[in-house]
Amino acid sequence: MSAFLEITDLNVSYGHTQVLFDINLAAQQGDFVAIAGPSGCGKTTLLRTILGLERAQSGTIRLGRSILTMHGIHLVPEKRNIGWVPQDAALFPMLTVAENIAFSLAKTPRGVKKQAQSGRVDELLELINLTSLRNRMPSELSGGQAQRVALARALAAQPQLVLMDEPFAGLDPVLRSDLRAEVKAILKSSSTTALLVTHDQTEALSIADTVALLNQGRIEQVGSPSVVYNTPASKWVAQFLGEANHLVGTRRGDEVETILGTTPFTWSGEPSEQETLDVLIRPESLRITDSGDWKVTAIEYCGHDALLTLQRGVDRLDVRVAPQEIRSRGDEVGVALAGPVLAYPTT
Repeated sequence: MSAFLEITDLNVSYGHTQVLFDINLAAQQGDFVAIAGPSGCGKTTLLRTILGLERAQSGTIRLGRSILTMHGIHLVPEKRNIGWVPQDAALFPMLTVAENIAFSLAKTPRGVKKQAQSGRVDELLELINLTSLRNRMPSELSGGQAQRVALARALAAQPQLVLMDEPFAGLDPVLRSDLRAEVKAILKSSSTTALLVTHDQTEALSIADTVALLNQGRIEQVGSPSVVYNTPASKWVAQFLGEANHLVGTRRGDEVETILGTTPFTWSGEPSEQETLDVLIRPESLRITDSGDWKVTAIEYCGHDALLTLQRGVDRLDVRVAPQEIRSRGDEVGVALAGPVLAYPTT
């Protein structure tokens, strides 16, 4: 089955500076894709190129049956049928909530009759659960409410694709988590394909069907949240997606020897004949035992769990434990493996 959105060998430059290199990315209709990476890696440039605000030097962007970008072809933004949700919501301050949502309907190529327009606005207000605020001005809305209105405005003209540029970045943590779930439910209920860019690893893993990891203008890995987290294709992906213990290992046939002993391992990335390997173990893949010579030197309490830092001479490990397993600073404990061990060729 061909992809609904397909980006092939896309290259984008600003003047003489290339910012995106050979981008290949695909999504099926109704998919929610998160493009994650650090600031300055090219995430927003990719969105702007899909939207048509930037021109590609080479490559193809296809949406449904339409070619948006190709050699000699650059469809203007207003003809791409794409919705846009910016980071700051960017609601029109002189328009009410309902008028903001209706604005994109007035811009549709064939127009929408006033009665149908009103019905679509009512439908979207119900979808975002803000019917009672239809006559409010943007200045009277909370950050979360403003972002829901921005999403409704993006959905009003029934676009084939919605692009979201870090829409939750300015919200407090609790609201951000709740709104993420709401937005995903809204998009799924309307079967809308969506691309979200974010520098927040937790956000990418929690909200997306597919995660694309972008680093210095290149895609390092694309996969489901569980695949990219549990089997990162590179050391950079592993480090970006969360805490990890990075150890030096010596290969012993199908096993690897580290400071934790000799254990079977799984290759992440291309297998190698190298004897010395970089080994990755997530903190939740370790457990503490009652006896040992590792000293607890720091405790980061998170409520639902805790991250213990253990030290033995120059060696250090981070271990994630349940609240009932928390030890005191200065306690001596042992460490055992409780999850996968990944290995990479040493670079």
